[in-house]
Amino acid sequence: MNQHLSLSSWVSTKVRIGCVLACLLAGSLLAPVSQADTVSDGQLWLNTTGIGKLGDNWRIWLEGQARFTDDAGRLGQSILRSGLGYALNDNLTLWAGHAYIVTDTAPGSDVDEQRFWQQATWTIGQLGKGTLSARSRLEQRWFSTGDDTAWRFRQFLRYTHPISADSRWYAAVTEEVFIALNSTDSGIDSGFDQNRLFVGVGYAASKGINLEAGYLNQYINTSTSVNAFNHILSLSMFARF
Repeated sequence: MNQHLSLSSWVSTKVRIGCVLACLLAGSLLAPVSQADTVSDGQLWLNTTGIGKLGDNWRIWLEGQARFTDDAGRLGQSILRSGLGYALNDNLTLWAGHAYIVTDTAPGSDVDEQRFWQQATWTIGQLGKGTLSARSRLEQRWFSTGDDTAWRFRQFLRYTHPISADSRWYAAVTEEVFIALNSTDSGIDSGFDQNRLFVGVGYAASKGINLEAGYLNQYINTSTSVNAFNHILSLSMFARF
């Protein structure tokens, strides 16, 4: 009986991993299909995210980001994101929240965005000595440049693998596919929106504090004939409290 349950659990984990990988692969393959020209930019992204417990099951999400564009020479985008979550179990948490984003498309030309979001975060399982986890996020976005509501879906996959004997140092790889679900008067076209691939290292600085640094490749499918292919130094701090 125990062997049967163990086999069923192993098969279930492999099926879930396979499904998520297939979805992400299908989305990432959309990027090079476009025949549009591309422009590149070197950027610096700074991120601080805190996730805390509010009792046994409730969670709070607090996040701030600063993204420097034009060869990291100016602040191109700032993000403030907050939310509440409910942990259904140790592996699955459901979230809902709000984000405020300011994008400086050109010096002195800001676009404000109000965004509501809902997401599920879960641990898929062990893959070798590492851990595979995922996040599925749905967003409703309102821009100062239009009146329509833009709907977007994001599928995120993360794999971490210890690289030191005490597991405080680890390698991290993430992949995220963005799909615009509708076209809007703010210039968004439905379909493949962007893809982000991150490769880096992390360090558990103390209990509940992790620092990560690495390279983030961002491909953006714009509504014009010129798409963006950005090379980003990503520096993050994650806190759990």
